[in-house]
Amino acid sequence: MTGVWRLSPRATLEGTFSRKPGPFGSVGPDTSKPLSLYMPPEVLGTLQHVAGLLREAWRTMVVAAISRDRMPDRGEGRAILESIAREQVAAPPFSHVLALDPPASPFGSAERSRSAALVEGQPLRLAPTMPLQVDAIQYPLDRLAWFGDRRPEYVRQLPVRAVIPVRGPSIAMVADLIARLVAGMTAVELRSVADPTLAGLVGALQFSALFVEQATTPRTLAPGVVMHLGHATLLANLGDAHVLVDPWLPPASKGDSLPPLAIADLPPLAGIFITHHHWDHVHVDTLLQLPKHVPIYVPAQDASAALRPRTEQLLAYLGFTEIRTLAPGDAISVGDGGEVVAAPFYGEDPTRLRYRGCCYVLRHRGASALVHVDSSTDVDGRSLASTGDAAALVATYGPLDPVFATRRQERGLAIDHTWDFLLQPSDTWLAPTENCHNGAADLAALARATGAKRCVIYSEGGADWYPDGTDFLRRATPTARAAPFEYLWDSLATIEAALAEVGTTMIQSSPFDEYLIGS
Repeated sequence: MTGVWRLSPRATLEGTFSRKPGPFGSVGPDTSKPLSLYMPPEVLGTLQHVAGLLREAWRTMVVAAISRDRMPDRGEGRAILESIAREQVAAPPFSHVLALDPPASPFGSAERSRSAALVEGQPLRLAPTMPLQVDAIQYPLDRLAWFGDRRPEYVRQLPVRAVIPVRGPSIAMVADLIARLVAGMTAVELRSVADPTLAGLVGALQFSALFVEQATTPRTLAPGVVMHLGHATLLANLGDAHVLVDPWLPPASKGDSLPPLAIADLPPLAGIFITHHHWDHVHVDTLLQLPKHVPIYVPAQDASAALRPRTEQLLAYLGFTEIRTLAPGDAISVGDGGEVVAAPFYGEDPTRLRYRGCCYVLRHRGASALVHVDSSTDVDGRSLASTGDAAALVATYGPLDPVFATRRQERGLAIDHTWDFLLQPSDTWLAPTENCHNGAADLAALARATGAKRCVIYSEGGADWYPDGTDFLRRATPTARAAPFEYLWDSLATIEAALAEVGTTMIQSSPFDEYLIGS
C-alpha cells in the first residue's frame, strides 16, 4: 500500500452558491458566475425577472404567428416588448432598480429620466439606478457535496454522499484542503487537520468511503505536444513545463469505458490559462480541486465598464494566490523555449457588451499553434482572419499549426441570452446575433490566414463525460438532443471540403488525442 490517501477519481464534487432574498423571492447566480456573483440581489433579481417576462412574451407571439402559418413580425414584437418594459419600470419594485434611459448612454447617466414618454420609434434602454456590480461576492459558496459516482445508475439505492456546509474558515482554506486531498495526503496529515470545519470535511469524506489508497502517476507529454483532454481543455508541454488551458475535468464513473484524466494525474503545472468567462471555461468545481499556488492567467477586462467579468476576483475567492491578467500581445515565458502569447478573441458575444477574452498562441522552440477555442466571426463580421490580426500573428510567430477551433454555429436573437440583453437598446433585443458562429467559410478563412495545415475541431465535449448541449463531437452513446443545436449548421463534410480547398486537413478531435506544435 502507498500510505497516501486521495479522493477517489469518481468523487463528484458539486459546489453550491447561496441564494439571497430579492424583489421576486430567492435570487441566485446564473451560469456566468464571474458576472452574476458580484451583482446585488435586487439588481440581478430584477433583471432576471424582467428578462424572463420579455422572453415569455416573445415566445407567445412566435407560437401565435407560426400557428397561423405566419412569420413573427419583429417590429410588432419590439413594440409590444417595449410597452411591457415601460409598464414594469413605472411600478415598484422595478422602479427602484430600473429606469428608462436615452440610448446615447451605455449604462445610464447622472440625470436619468423616469418618464415613459420617449420619442416615437426611438429605441428605449433600461438602465439600473444603482451599481450593476460591487466588489464583494454576493452569493458565497455555502455547501459542498460529494457523490460516489458521476452517473446515478452506478451507485446504490442512495448515492454515497457527503455534504459539508462551508462555515468558519474562508472558502480559500477549504479549497486549499480540497486540492491537497485530490493530490493525496498521508494518514498523519489527515489527522493533523485542526480546524473543526476542515476536520469535519475530512471525516465526512472518510465516512462516505470516498478516499482511495493510491499513488498518483502524472500524465506527462513530450516537449512540444498538446493533448486534448475533452471539451475545451488542453494540456501542453512547452519545453519541459506543462500548461493547462480552460480546465474542466469531470469525475470518472464506474461505467466509463475510457475514464477522464483525474486531476491528481496531471503533471506539475507552470500555468493555467483561461480564454473567457463562460461557465464551461471557468469551471468552478474543477478550479476548487486544482493546486492554488499555480499561476493562473485570465483576460484583462475594461476596468471602466459598469458590468464586466470579475474572473480574477472569483479566483482569489477560490484561493488562487498567483492571479494575473493578460491582454492581446502579452507573452508569458514557459519552460525551456516555451511561450504563451495572448491574442485577440472575437465572437461568442450574443448581447454585444464586448466582454473580453483571449485566444492563445502556444509556442515551442520557434513553432506555434493557435488556441482559437470559442472565438468566431462576430455579428459585425470581425474575426482573427477578417481584421488582419491572424496575419499579424503569422508575421511575428510564423504559421500557426495546428489551429484548435470549434465548429459551433449558434445563431439566435439577443433576447434568448440571459438578462444581459436588457442593457442594450430595445432595437437590438430581437436582432439576429451569434453565440460562437464558425461555419465552413469562417474556418477556411481562419486556416488560410494562419497558414494552418491542420484544423483541430475541439471545444465540444467529445465524450460521455459531458452533459447534453455541450457535446457535438463523437461520443460512445450519441444523443438525439444534439440535433436541434446543430439544425441549419454546415455539416462536418462541408467544413472538411472548405478546409481542403485552402490546403488544410480537418481533424475531429477526441479526448487524449495528441498534436505536435508546428508539425
